[in-house]
Amino acid sequence: MTVVLAAESSGWIGDLTGWLTDVSGAWWFLIVITVIALLDSVVPIVPSETTVIIGGVAAGLGEQNLLLVIAAGAIGAFIGDNLAYVIGARLTGWIERRAERRPQLRDRLDRATVMIRDRGGLLLVTARFIPGGRTALTVSCGVTRQPRRWFAGWVVVAVTIWATYSAVLGSIFGKTFSDNHTLAFLIAFGTALAINVLIEVVRHLRRRSAGSDTAATD
Repeated sequence: MTVVLAAESSGWIGDLTGWLTDVSGAWWFLIVITVIALLDSVVPIVPSETTVIIGGVAAGLGEQNLLLVIAAGAIGAFIGDNLAYVIGARLTGWIERRAERRPQLRDRLDRATVMIRDRGGLLLVTARFIPGGRTALTVSCGVTRQPRRWFAGWVVVAVTIWATYSAVLGSIFGKTFSDNHTLAFLIAFGTALAINVLIEVVRHLRRRSAGSDTAATD
């Protein structure tokens, strides 16, 4: 069994190395980054951060332009986030009608509206690094009818930070491990994953602390 798993792992790594070498350096890979970043904003199972990191690794190896990789990821994410907002806005009437019959839904909707208005900008930036979280928040911004110009402005900030972070991370490890594409990608991806987990843990602890303070006040 161990031999079989080792063989399968070796084959997968070999395939990944070949894919990184043959595909990530192609000019049209920038289009792939844009499309996947767009889709990930609406369907959070699409690995947008992975493709931006791969593009960054290629840039570190001199096979892509780092600024174009960042632009491709940011543009795709910006369009996708705005599409999610539009979807949320289209759902507003339906959700409002349901909220009229369900007090708990009305309460959650009201709390979401207040939370987004109070801390929405920073939430949009933070949520960019939480798979699924960014989609939930951008759709919620549409549902709660947040000002479109305000939303677009903060999304520009969020996607620029996100794309720059992912691409630069990939580029750093691409340069460091220029003789091993797969290792460069795996370390860059693992680092990004660890940072994202850390952000989520800190966010959870802060939310728990805020809940405890509220309970103590009550």
